[in-house]
Amino acid sequence: MSGFFVNSSSPSLPRPTASLRMLWLCAACALAALSPGAVVRAQNVGQRLIDRDPFDRMTLTEANESKVLLLRPVDLPDRLVPEMPRPSDKLRVRLLEDGQEYEVTWNNIARLELFEQMVLAEANRLAAEGKFDAAYEYFDFLFDRYPNTPGLAQGQQTYLYLSSGAAFRQQKYDEALAIVEELLAQNPQFRASENAPSLLTVLGNIADKLIAGYLAKEDFRSARTLLSRLARQHKADNEPFVVRLRGQLSGRAETLREQARAHLQAGEFLQAYDACGAMEAIWPDVAGGAELQAEVARRYPLVRVGVEHPALAMDTRSIANPAARRAGRLVERGLLEFAGPGPEGGKYISPLGTVDQSVDGLQLVFNIRPEAPKSGYDVAQLLLSWASPEDPHFQPAWARSLSRVRVVDVRRVIADLAAPHVLAPALLQGSYDPVAGVGEPGVRGSGPFFLFSRDEALARYSANDRLGPRPPGQLAEVDERVYDDPTRAILALQRGEIDVLDNVFPGDLPQLASEPQIAVAPRAMPTTHIIVFREGNPFLASRTFRRALLYGLNRPLILEQGILKGNSLPGYRVISAPFPAPTTGSESQAYAYDQLIQPLPYDPRLALTLRVLAQAELKSSHEKLQKPVPTLSELVLGHPADEVSRIACRAIKKQWEQIGVQCKLAELPAGTFDDQGVCDLIYVQAATWEPIVDAGRLLGPEGLAPVQSAFIQLTLRQIERTTNWQDARGRFRQLHRLLHEDVSVLPLWQTFDYYAYRRSLQGLESPRSTLYENVEAWRTATD
Repeated sequence: MSGFFVNSSSPSLPRPTASLRMLWLCAACALAALSPGAVVRAQNVGQRLIDRDPFDRMTLTEANESKVLLLRPVDLPDRLVPEMPRPSDKLRVRLLEDGQEYEVTWNNIARLELFEQMVLAEANRLAAEGKFDAAYEYFDFLFDRYPNTPGLAQGQQTYLYLSSGAAFRQQKYDEALAIVEELLAQNPQFRASENAPSLLTVLGNIADKLIAGYLAKEDFRSARTLLSRLARQHKADNEPFVVRLRGQLSGRAETLREQARAHLQAGEFLQAYDACGAMEAIWPDVAGGAELQAEVARRYPLVRVGVEHPALAMDTRSIANPAARRAGRLVERGLLEFAGPGPEGGKYISPLGTVDQSVDGLQLVFNIRPEAPKSGYDVAQLLLSWASPEDPHFQPAWARSLSRVRVVDVRRVIADLAAPHVLAPALLQGSYDPVAGVGEPGVRGSGPFFLFSRDEALARYSANDRLGPRPPGQLAEVDERVYDDPTRAILALQRGEIDVLDNVFPGDLPQLASEPQIAVAPRAMPTTHIIVFREGNPFLASRTFRRALLYGLNRPLILEQGILKGNSLPGYRVISAPFPAPTTGSESQAYAYDQLIQPLPYDPRLALTLRVLAQAELKSSHEKLQKPVPTLSELVLGHPADEVSRIACRAIKKQWEQIGVQCKLAELPAGTFDDQGVCDLIYVQAATWEPIVDAGRLLGPEGLAPVQSAFIQLTLRQIERTTNWQDARGRFRQLHRLLHEDVSVLPLWQTFDYYAYRRSLQGLESPRSTLYENVEAWRTATD
């Protein structure tokens, strides 16, 4: 022991005092009885090494009984232990226990372990034992505090390799792939041992599993994208796994190519389209595939449209049925058709020619094109029939406006009005050639297509041969495929199974916007989301209770988080009336909306108070009339079977329950509007694009949601009789105020529905109000 310690603070003393030596001997003997790892753990009972104050560990030579001492971190250049120090050189150290400083000659030191080396050893041990979360914290500690520790990079790479293997065995293939790619980025030449496979071989094994999973789900796009990325990013074009998987995908595509060719030769065009779409989704570069697709499209131009609801009725003017509004344009043409916003009210066009309203508003002048399927006499007869109560297509508003009809010649007709009308063309949107049963399979109407066949998943619309031969390049068929899952519909568009997606869920827009082969565009006119009331419930007849329901809705939260998923889209806003509201663009269609009337705020305390007050009011009024006092039972809220309606109504139900109003949701079958009368309230996505006529169609006595208020009904009649836009706007401001105060409907929010299409399809550029408004001009990529 002689000469082992030299107290640097007392150079004249060759060794510690007897008392200090005895203290050291006791501590050293206790520590020496343990293994090096046990020394750390003995000092670390219940505490991780990285949570302790740093220390180094010195082990003495056998001549000094292999004693182990814990030291405060030793001051070494770059914190590196010399490989071959001179035996006589001295190392200045301080004991961890009391901070006493000493000098030790290197010939008395068997091993000096630095704190960071011990942390690395513990990290490696944890990784080897499969405790990856714990090991990660140790490695993270080292990279943060001791990034230059020798062996740290190798330890981290081994950790990544072991982690990837564990994830692979647990079938967490995405996680395994991410870890291996990180390891490849750090050290492409890494091998766990001499006999271990290369990292690219490991990568291939993981890719096999991932791509097999994609193929099992028929998600060929994801399989192809992953394989292409791996080959490009890791320069693995010639790796066996890339060659093998490419062969599998191209082989499947070749099989489908031959199937498509056989269908084309047999005249089975729909099957040929499906086979070509599947072929393109699997491997777009398959030999001869592009030429075959072009030939199929040339011989039989067809467009496949993904829809959320099948069209079980056909009505281009439907306020509450988007499917009927969409498909109605395929099978019928209106005498006048809404073509988007105009300078004052909507803009209207006629497929038969031009229609102009005189400056004084007292005449409509029809100029029929020579090639039109109807003459002036046919148009005159149609105008008169719509004014006749006996006619099945009787239009009351038109009957009240029409004075007489004059046929100037076979191509010119004048309709004289009894009084000026601000927008008389809006009254004439019925079919110019109404056919009984239009919309049923095989029945030809005035539209460019007729319904050929329909089942739950597919509706086929063929070119209408009643109108004569199909013009060159015009579509031969439009197929509507039903997808009740928005995610599945988006995937179908990405794969090429469909060419157009009629309605994109707002939260999915960012995903599609990043696709280079897909275009996304908004409709030109908004959709107004409202809740309407059904008759029979005494509580819903109470204005106080209706106000409670509206104050109890956090409409901004539902719109921004539930529907938009945190995104921001122009025109989406909370509203205070069931009519189009101003947006950042053209405000011409917002003539029925008073911007000064702000939506009622969310106030659950006030809602609860109003609910209690409504119950008291009903109790008092019924007791005075000696009638049974009604009780507030569970309300039934019906809604369409689409994702936006589901999300909104689930949130509405929860918020109403917070104010003591129990609610049950009822999903309405496609194309119905509470036909069984089971609902108390109905969530409606309304298209009130032309309030001058749609206000009455929504709120009037024969409307979708008739309002009982005599003042509102009087205002609706006054609006119908207005003769100029200044008067009309004043009446609508009055109507807006009455609806707001009476809470005749619950106005929720306004949205602009988006559609998406593959860029290879021409003619779908925005703006457009309805999907098929110019379907005759659609062209496939081969045109």
